[in-house]
Amino acid sequence: MPITPIFIIYKEQSPIKFSPTSFTVWAGLLFILPNLTRAFSQEYEPEIQSYAFEFLTFKGPTQKQAFMEIFCQIPIQNLQFLKTADGYRASYEIAIALFDRNDVQSAGLTFVDSVNVQHYEDIFRLDWPPHLVRFTFLLEPGEYQANVHVLDMATRAYFRFEKHLTIPDYFGDGLKISDLQLAVAISRTDQESELVKNNLKIIPNVPHIFGTDCRTLYVYSELYNLDFPDQLCNSRFNAIFTIVDKNGRAIKSYNIAHEKPASSCALSYAISLEDLQAGPYRLTLQVEDSTNSRMAFQSTNLPSLLSPMANILKRSFPRCCVSSATLFL
Repeated sequence: MPITPIFIIYKEQSPIKFSPTSFTVWAGLLFILPNLTRAFSQEYEPEIQSYAFEFLTFKGPTQKQAFMEIFCQIPIQNLQFLKTADGYRASYEIAIALFDRNDVQSAGLTFVDSVNVQHYEDIFRLDWPPHLVRFTFLLEPGEYQANVHVLDMATRAYFRFEKHLTIPDYFGDGLKISDLQLAVAISRTDQESELVKNNLKIIPNVPHIFGTDCRTLYVYSELYNLDFPDQLCNSRFNAIFTIVDKNGRAIKSYNIAHEKPASSCALSYAISLEDLQAGPYRLTLQVEDSTNSRMAFQSTNLPSLLSPMANILKRSFPRCCVSSATLFL
């Protein structure tokens, strides 16, 4: 059954008091990795030339499962294109394997795709959007190691990395918050696609980079185990979004009070970044259930601002290749 969405448009509010030591939980694993091959044009920003990966977890359909969503951003300018009868083609492979604490493989998927352009100069166009590949898994809560392997099939150049993951138990006692997913746009929709959650279309910003003409931070998260009483008293929750600089100082804070639509809900919020300087920053979310005063925390990093990456994504995403690979265990 879909979670009730709460869609909130940005509204400027006065800053509130903040204690850096109050926010200690980090989640939403984000990686920006070195290139497979060196870009030919010096006009490209480093962020555009980089591969980015994001691991997100949400509540699964049963008590024994959490839903993991992995986004992989593949900049096509980094791939080696070969001449074909119809133009030029580059191919790549992504393999992801998940191992439990006993080093037993719990899940794994391999995805192969190609990029075709008609003219050689098209390879170096700055406005080509990256390929976005989405992997999804249903996993039992616990500790895992993710092994990721990316291969350029023309040059056989590759890189790989390993990362420790903790899959939360969202069915446990107490208020829970999913990982925070950042986006360049979130909008209501009745359509279904790989990018839609709870009737909200989320265009992901995998490297968490925002541009000079894309100065709005969209964030999506899900709240679980809200105390939802039969009577209307104390039927609200309070959510505080805070942007923190590298020194732990609160730059912006936004306090949202909202009626509980159910015991779980999807929370979407848009924050203006107009007066922020170049990063890095950290985004934190604190939620308090007014019925029982229980609190939960979540955060994710904002490594950079003022890059054209997000502008290209927002402008070009309708043409962007979105591929999905799913394995349910």
